[in-house]
Amino acid sequence: FVSLHVSDDGIELCDEQGEGVCHGFELGSFCPGDNHRAASQGGEMAKQLEIAVAGAGIGGLALGTLLARDGHRVRIYDQFESPRPFGSGLMLQQTGLAVLDQSGVRSEIEALGARIERLWGLTTPSMRPVLDVRYAKWRPDVYGLGVRRGLVFQALLATAQDAGAELI
Repeated sequence: FVSLHVSDDGIELCDEQGEGVCHGFELGSFCPGDNHRAASQGGEMAKQLEIAVAGAGIGGLALGTLLARDGHRVRIYDQFESPRPFGSGLMLQQTGLAVLDQSGVRSEIEALGARIERLWGLTTPSMRPVLDVRYAKWRPDVYGLGVRRGLVFQALLATAQDAGAELI
């Protein structure tokens, strides 16, 4: 079991305890970008792994893309005969936008979505504010993005397939 962690420093796969698997573990080549960087700098690719990803949703497609680009053999398994999006819309935060950026589809998705600068909510019937989040209070370049789930799904599906991930 590994999980994907995204921060300003990059993307890292971690084990069940949250420890990075790219710090001295046998699975060091798991970190997206390592194989690509080695190959582009004239070096040899780290060990190619055969990786199964459970679920052809947005997360599984993004992870499959990154790992396939890293030179691994990736199979994405889904419960449906042909993968399809579920749900109507998404509000992407900075972590999701960073993954889309690493996957190469952020610009495409941002052009199709609506930028969100503030979240504001009221309770009824008093109309008392219960939520007021202004992204710019944290950093001027931080925002959310509202977008149709199907648009994100289609972009990531094409990207995963282009990267060589196999959908099962």
